Amino acid sequence: MALATSHRLRSRQAFDEVGRPDDPVEELRALGLAYRRSALDRPHLYAVMFDCPVPEFTPSEADDAFALARLERLRSAVARAVDVGAVVGNDMEITFALWGLVHGLASLELSGVPAGLDADAVWAQALGAMLAGLAPD
Repeated sequence: MALATSHRLRSRQAFDEVGRPDDPVEELRALGLAYRRSALDRPHLYAVMFDCPVPEFTPSEADDAFALARLERLRSAVARAVDVGAVVGNDMEITFALWGLVHGLASLELSGVPAGLDADAVWAQALGAMLAGLAPD
């Protein structure tokens, strides 16, 4: 499906723009915000990939491979942060926790932010708390 391909390309671009900052914790924060930006920039494409608004749409092998590559990009950044001692824990567990956090926040934000709630502040607080919780004692 062309929409899925378009979402993959735009999402890859958002992740690629993060690069490899010197600070591995900043890289994790930037990847989370890139996920948000990708979702907010193209909410209809995000919906096709994750909300299944088209019942007959089944992700292709290319879609699955893309998802795994983005997950591997995040896992690689997490592993680097673990290797240098910036965060503590199992890299796959941290990867899934971070993905769950940003995916959940993006999905909720796309559903509509309650009046008076600052989505930027919510993202900053959630990512900041999670990354602080992963820091060594």
